[in-house]
Amino acid sequence: MSVTRQIVRLLDKRGGQAGTATTGPAHESLSDLMVFNYLLNSRADNGFAYWINNGWTVDASRGRSGMASFRCEGASGLTKTLSQTVRPSHRDSYTLSLAFETENIVKGPNGRVGVEIVIRYTDGSEETQFLELA
Repeated sequence: MSVTRQIVRLLDKRGGQAGTATTGPAHESLSDLMVFNYLLNSRADNGFAYWINNGWTVDASRGRSGMASFRCEGASGLTKTLSQTVRPSHRDSYTLSLAFETENIVKGPNGRVGVEIVIRYTDGSEETQFLELA
């Protein structure tokens, strides 16, 4: 059985807190408009252009908003990553959204499935947040 999920998180640069975003016309204003997606080639339309890939493939048959998507089939004891550095604008908070599918996931004793976000601040400090997906 395949499960499709959508996750939306807010990341506050000052406190690093994650929370659920509220969307809809009542919560939007012109002052909140920003670039929709800072990730380049986020739909895998151009293969792995702009990405650092370790173990993922492009699935040309299962696109969500485009023709393709990124796919990872795990194996016990292996770490597979897909990463890209994003340099967002001057805002105090950002929305992270993604769609993902999980199918027949069996994690080992130390297994993790999720999104790891490393936030680097202008003062040189950084923090890492992990959003568990399965």
